[in-house]
Amino acid sequence: MKQTGTLLLLLFTTLFAVAQIPLKNYTYNFSTFSATNPLSVSADLDSLTSDAFKLHPEYGRLPDNAQCKDCEEIIEKRTIDSRYFLKKGTHGRAFYVQKSYGPMHYYDSLNRLITIDSKLKPQN
Repeated sequence: MKQTGTLLLLLFTTLFAVAQIPLKNYTYNFSTFSATNPLSVSADLDSLTSDAFKLHPEYGRLPDNAQCKDCEEIIEKRTIDSRYFLKKGTHGRAFYVQKSYGPMHYYDSLNRLITIDSKLKPQN
């Protein structure tokens, strides 16, 4: 019984410590507009994406709040509250999933899931 209690205490302490790790260190920019992330389509991403999703306006662009920088998003695996990322150079064997409590995408008029972007943009 004492070992079970110790194990549970260790488990909860570890979970609490991991939950305190910040997801991203971000510097806020209040003076200029942010640039759009560059287009990057690897052979892996190209082979794992159907032709219909290659026409998506965000195909090949890494979202600003993605938790990885060495990855590419597979847009057809998006849901309202999640993203699916392929780690570059792994030929589809390593991936990351980003999940949120609330929606991070919305459906546009063509029924595509588009990223909710709250950043200000200059008017044309």
